[in-house]
Amino acid sequence: MGHVKVSTGIAVLTCLLAACSSDDTTPSAAAGSTGTGGHAGTTTSGSGGAGGSSTDASMGGAGASGSNATDGGAADARLCGTMTCPLGATCKDGGCACPSYLPDTCNGTCVDMKLDPDHCGTCPMKCAAGAACNAGVCGPAPTAVVPSAVGCNTLRLAMSGTTLYWTDKGHNMVKSIAPGAAGAAVTVASNQKAPGAIVATSNALFWINGGDNTVMKASLGDAGAPTVLAALADDAGTGALGAIAVSGPILYYSNLDKIYQMPTAGGAATLVGITQQGGIVGSMAVNAMNIYYPTRIHNDVEIMALAPDADGGPQTSRVAQSQGSLYYDTIILLGSQVYWANNDGLYTGNINGGINNRAVTNTAHIGLVTGFTVGTTQAYVGEAGDTEASLGYVEKAPLDADAAQANGATVIARDQKSPSSFVLDATKVYWSTGDVAADAGAGTGCAIMSMPQ
Repeated sequence: MGHVKVSTGIAVLTCLLAACSSDDTTPSAAAGSTGTGGHAGTTTSGSGGAGGSSTDASMGGAGASGSNATDGGAADARLCGTMTCPLGATCKDGGCACPSYLPDTCNGTCVDMKLDPDHCGTCPMKCAAGAACNAGVCGPAPTAVVPSAVGCNTLRLAMSGTTLYWTDKGHNMVKSIAPGAAGAAVTVASNQKAPGAIVATSNALFWINGGDNTVMKASLGDAGAPTVLAALADDAGTGALGAIAVSGPILYYSNLDKIYQMPTAGGAATLVGITQQGGIVGSMAVNAMNIYYPTRIHNDVEIMALAPDADGGPQTSRVAQSQGSLYYDTIILLGSQVYWANNDGLYTGNINGGINNRAVTNTAHIGLVTGFTVGTTQAYVGEAGDTEASLGYVEKAPLDADAAQANGATVIARDQKSPSSFVLDATKVYWSTGDVAADAGAGTGCAIMSMPQ
């Protein structure tokens, strides 16, 4: 840093301000030269150095304070004594320490080689795109069964035997594919109107067209055009059709807070009942005795008996009430249990009712559940990313709640855009990914992915 140069004009001005007189009999001492400035700051906060001393303490002015870290060189917050700490580490007692959840270091950064897909087991080991790292070993990468087709809005899946069916809301289509066989996807129905909820049986496919509020049916194994089973006009033309379910020869569908039933072969629809407090049905699951459904508005999980009460009215009760952020699109029955998702957790309750729910598992990163399904021993869950734009995860956990809570959910696929509709066949789990803008991760959304169970 350069020294300060003193102008002679300053000395004259100083004399005038001090009222100098030629009559003064005491000779003036020579003014001391200005001291040099202090050194630039070297602390991690980049503070200035101390002011320099005068060469003549009686008259010389103190030197200017040293400049801050902007002039003296940017301070490095990773400096710890004579060492430079890894990114993510802290300096404590003269040494660098990575946090307990990132116990390893790779390329100057704290990592966890048991879970980091970019440093899995060893620093140079990078897992394949979409694959997860668990216990320091890379898992398999997910397979695209149906490639990305941006503009789908939403894909809803259904499985029948070895054939996968789905509705494509944005492209107004219903399609199918046999994942284990060679060949492209087959169009079941085109020119639909915002098709959504879908159910597949061994001989027919049923879905709801949200655009014109109709319940549609396509017989499997023939090339006939789909037929309209029910329309909103059957309910005085008001409301909006939402959920659909099939049990044996009976089809059930919802219109806002009402649930109807009708033969799958066609015929008149009759009212089964109305939800408690006007809750809007999100999805349905049916057994021989009851209909189970999550409701919007009140965020309850309810049961509606198929048989009316003694007075001929509907019998309804709750399994869970006032859930914080209920996932509406899926509810599943398995044995004596009913499963639903809320916030970052998968929950279960007894099919006989009563407020008896308990958590099965929470998502691995405590993100919101974006979809789920359950098999005989495992649950599969989609988890949202950390931000609106970030990609999410697919995870699995044991259905045994004690084992799941002890071990947590395990990530089996990463970089998945809002994994939502989930189905299973005998050996694999399938899910759809959400729509994305063309400039925000194109190639990751509106796809159907799979992995071994």
